[in-house]
Amino acid sequence: MLAFVFVQEVFGQTNAQELKIVQLSDIHYDSVLINIDSRMYGESRELFQAAIDDINSLKDIDAIVSSGDNINRPSKKDFFNFLKTSKQLKVPFYIAIGNHDVGLLGNSTKRFYINTMKKHYPHIKPEGKNTYYITDSIKGYKFIFLDGVIDAQLSAHGFFPKEQLVWLDNKLKTNENYKIIIVQHHPVVPPFEGGTHDVVNSDEYLEIIDKYDNVVAVLSGHYHCVKATIRNNVLHAAAPSLVQYPNAYRLMTFKDEDNCIVVTSEFRETSLKDIQNTSKERILRNLDVYSGMEEDKNFTYKLCK
Repeated sequence: MLAFVFVQEVFGQTNAQELKIVQLSDIHYDSVLINIDSRMYGESRELFQAAIDDINSLKDIDAIVSSGDNINRPSKKDFFNFLKTSKQLKVPFYIAIGNHDVGLLGNSTKRFYINTMKKHYPHIKPEGKNTYYITDSIKGYKFIFLDGVIDAQLSAHGFFPKEQLVWLDNKLKTNENYKIIIVQHHPVVPPFEGGTHDVVNSDEYLEIIDKYDNVVAVLSGHYHCVKATIRNNVLHAAAPSLVQYPNAYRLMTFKDEDNCIVVTSEFRETSLKDIQNTSKERILRNLDVYSGMEEDKNFTYKLCK
């Protein structure tokens, strides 16, 4: 197990400090489509509601983050309805943009998406016309939400433009006294190699976060599979999809302990077992990739220098 350290004198935290968050991903809220193969689009609203009900029953959650593909098609109507439904969540909700959220196949553009998000959630504060943002401090942590979506063409690849990487570099430098959790749709450490979903400039991205000791984790989705990897003392956690088997999400805690951070992930399925079983039955290959190994779903890493 690799290790990661935060010097207590720098961060000024105590051993009692603990952050507890929920990571949702690939909700694919859709008001029109029926189920397609193992993707339960026709049940997406019911699955989202079931997840909300379960999350609201949890204690001491500090934040809920979504790593993109909140809606299935770039539809303004579906985005409004998604946000309306999400208002039931009892703790602050933050979202990243996914490739299904915006693009050429609908009327939800990045500009519409981010402006609508700001109106519904004033705690989301992008600078200027940015479609990426950093949060206020939560228990000594700050979240950075990045936008790797290519919206000028139909593509599942990710790309982080130069100006966004410069912004990321600056935010990591000027927030060195905070622990940083990055949330984005496209993983820069993919859960498996090959395919059409990778980030085309991942090396440039990784060079930036490798310069700093304050990045704790990068949380992503996109691949609809469950994977946890430690790279250069940073946790890269790909979340399950809510709309496709295993129809689940992550409950994560980050706890200071003896100048280290103990990261724990608990894999939580919705209560809609009939929908889950139907999705599972329709996956004809690579079932273990979607569901993940046990060590990818429920784990504890102690990250120390």
